[in-house]
Amino acid sequence: MSVLRMGNRQGVARGRELGGASHGITVKCPKCQTAITVTGFKNDQPIRCANCAYPMVRRADLLRIIAACKKIGNADQVGSAVRVLGWLADYVPEAGTALGELASQYTLPLSDRERWNKLISAYAGGDEAAREWLNRMCRSNPDTYRHETCKSCGAPKYFVKQQKGSILCTYCQSAD
Repeated sequence: MSVLRMGNRQGVARGRELGGASHGITVKCPKCQTAITVTGFKNDQPIRCANCAYPMVRRADLLRIIAACKKIGNADQVGSAVRVLGWLADYVPEAGTALGELASQYTLPLSDRERWNKLISAYAGGDEAAREWLNRMCRSNPDTYRHETCKSCGAPKYFVKQQKGSILCTYCQSAD
């Protein structure tokens, strides 16, 4: 069962109907190969192909959208990519990692703290690729971000230096 099956057929979000932005992310429909332009999401309604009404709800479909967001062609598409990835990050950890990658290529309309939080969520969700982007943020901002090794399980723990309270390990949940 998909995470996006809550919409009804009357309010179906179709590729080009998702807003007035002309610089969306283009992804091909897995069923009919028609280009679908994605500029964002409407609530929890799936993206649907305007040609065959295929709902982009499977994990493979969402990963296809994430891959398209990582390969944007110009800076005009950054806003759409950030909206799409920010929304998908709650469902698919790889979307948070894609935001970290996108920030290395373009200036994003996100603060470093928002980007950090998306990467932390992706890492906690099991996406190991997020670790490299967290390490890069720690190296580029050593006054703000830090990582250390968990004394209980040996996994890396990432945190903001000004964070109050104990820092829990993502894997073993210990606060050593």
